[in-house]
Amino acid sequence: MRRIGRLPPNLAFIASAGVDGLRVSVPKSVMRYLFPISVSRTDLTDPVEYAGSWLRFTPDAARIPDAIKVLRAKSVEPGLIGRMADTLSRAPVTADLIEIASTLVGEQHWTAAWRDGADHELIRYFQNLEN
Repeated sequence: MRRIGRLPPNLAFIASAGVDGLRVSVPKSVMRYLFPISVSRTDLTDPVEYAGSWLRFTPDAARIPDAIKVLRAKSVEPGLIGRMADTLSRAPVTADLIEIASTLVGEQHWTAAWRDGADHELIRYFQNLEN
C-alpha cells in the first residue's frame, strides 16, 4: 500500500493484541515513538473508500491556505502550524482535512505529554491492562 501511494511513507501500523484477542501491555520506552489510537469494537456503518494517493515530494501550494484555516480553528502550537499545513497540503484531494488535522492535533498532544512527563489517557490504557 505504501509503494503505490495509498499510505504516507512514514506511516506504519502495529497492534497490541495477543492471539486470544486480549490487549498486550506496550512498554513506555516503545510507546514514546508511537502514536497510539484506541479503536472501538463497533463495526463501521459505511465502507471506507480509497481517497487517493498522498503526494510524496512537493506539497500542493494551493491547498496550504486552506490547511492553515483548518489548523487555526484547532489548538495547534504556533510553531507547528507550518509543518502541519505542509502535511495537510499533501493529503489526497478527496480526504477530509478537518479529520486529518484532528489526528495531527492528537499527535501533538501525545508528544507534549511525553515531553512534559504528563500522564495521558492512552498511556494508561496501553499500560494498565486490568482496566
